[in-house]
Order: sequence, then C-alpha cells, then structure tokens
Amino acid sequence: ADTMARECEGMNKKSALKYLNGAVRIEQGFKYIICFRYPYKNIRPDVVIRVVNPQQAMRILHRFAALTGKSVNAMDSGTGSLCGECASYPFRKGKANISLGSIDSRKATGIKENEIFMAVPYSSQMKKILEE
Repeated sequence: ADTMARECEGMNKKSALKYLNGAVRIEQGFKYIICFRYPYKNIRPDVVIRVVNPQQAMRILHRFAALTGKSVNAMDSGTGSLCGECASYPFRKGKANISLGSIDSRKATGIKENEIFMAVPYSSQMKKILEE
C-alpha cells in the first residue's frame, strides 16, 4: 500500500489499502508466474497477454463481438496492470481484459506510448483471435 500511495497519482495509503483489499488475486498455492513468448513449444499457458496498439485492439474486439455476440468489459485501474489486470483477472474470472498498463509495467516491458495490453484466458474464444 505504501508503494501504491507513493507512485499512484491521487492515491493515499487508505485508498491504496481499499484498492488492494478488493483486487482480484490468484489464491495461495501457486508459486510463480512464467512469462514467455507465445506460442511456445509444449507449453499451454493459463493466460495469453498481447501488446497491441489501439487500432489492433479495435479490430480484435470487433472480431470477438462478431464471433460471440458479446463485448469485453475491461477492468483497468492504471495500477497493478500486469499482475492484477492481465494475469489475475483473466485467470480467476475467466474473462478477457484490456489494460493501459501502470507506470512500472510500461517501464519494465518497454511498450510504446501508443500500445496497451490485452489479456485472455487460454480457454477463451478470444485467444484464437489473438493468435492471428
């Protein structure tokens, strides 16, 4: 909570704790998350994360809507984006998500200013669209 309060604009320790208490988490028992370029031989991931620009995201969302008749309702807070929004949320909820990223995740991954993250459970119909 201290780190969030320090690094997230407009957030103090109380609001950081409130956010963290309501965050989607992966339950205990999982020891690690492995990140690798997808597809990777003989490994079936639980979640697929792709970096896209807004134009690519729009096309993917259009194709998903055409395939399923549904829209993707994004859960994005601008904090905890790779851990919570792109890993935990799709894994626990079984739903796709779009994240703008956080300051730290954007620095760590080196994504460009005009790029965002899309994350889907491996079992999702949207995974097929992300692979194209």
